[in-house]
Amino acid sequence: MGWSQGVQDIAAYVQKFGTSEISGAVLVDAPISVGAGFVAKEPGKAAQMLSLLSLYAANPKDFAEGTLRHSFRKPLEPARRNRILNDILATPTAIGTAMIISSRYGPDRTTAIPGFDRPVLVVASAQSADLETLKAQAEALPCGSFEAIDDAGHAVFVDQPTLFSDRLAGFLTDRTVARCLQPATGLKPPHD
Repeated sequence: MGWSQGVQDIAAYVQKFGTSEISGAVLVDAPISVGAGFVAKEPGKAAQMLSLLSLYAANPKDFAEGTLRHSFRKPLEPARRNRILNDILATPTAIGTAMIISSRYGPDRTTAIPGFDRPVLVVASAQSADLETLKAQAEALPCGSFEAIDDAGHAVFVDQPTLFSDRLAGFLTDRTVARCLQPATGLKPPHD
């Protein structure tokens, strides 16, 4: 399971090693990156992202506050909120900027999509700015399925933990998904 930048890590793994060592994947609220092609494909979003990076460099605390508002729709308990805010601020801005640029504008990870020959669940916030891209990528995955969760920010599993867990449990027990796994691994679907 990968969330946010973790989606790129899973795609990079599949690009390099394939899927022989995994039974499936869950990609949470981030599209697999098209790399530098994102600038041409979505110039408005790219410009917005780059302007946010200049805010990050000039005022990391404002950027971190905005990240919290984007990630969590529901109020966090103050101690938890402060811990997350401090964790964000502990990352040097040069490293944070490099991570964001690498995630959005680095390698084109979409070449991994055909290689996902295992069941993949794509989970998104129904309010995600990337919702249509996430749906399209789920449809392009050989064994992909898609779930949108309402009233959740980027951290859908924090804002809607029960719904997220239910969707995940459904994916893990879905007989259609299990049949997708069978040809690749020889495993039997659950409950057969």
